[in-house]
Amino acid sequence: MKDLNPTQPSTLLRAAGLLLILIGIFTFDENSTLTTHTLWLPLMMALGAGLALQNVLAVALAITALSGIHTNLQADDWVTARAYPTLATIGAVLIAIILTIRFRRNIAASRAARQAEREARRQKSEVSSNS
Repeated sequence: MKDLNPTQPSTLLRAAGLLLILIGIFTFDENSTLTTHTLWLPLMMALGAGLALQNVLAVALAITALSGIHTNLQADDWVTARAYPTLATIGAVLIAIILTIRFRRNIAASRAARQAEREARRQKSEVSSNS
């Protein structure tokens, strides 16, 4: 678990993220077809969520899921037909990269722990055989 003692810059970033989310919520019009409301405000809120959560994986999961759900490749507007699928693809690649890095790090840590345990057992057996 990360350090629970928040630093001043971290708190300011989280507050800025919450402010971006609130601005997006109060200015968003779900019935509007303007690019501002269909693409830029949701991206601004995603940036706010990234600042508030400080967790890239969580934001990438949300962006991938939401843009994937709203994708319509036969739509006439470019946001639904091109921007959303692009965001979903970028998010999926980012998720795959993050999970691969975490998996490799965990495998390396467990390998190092097993090796250290073997070394400890070997040294213990050498001490007991020398006695």
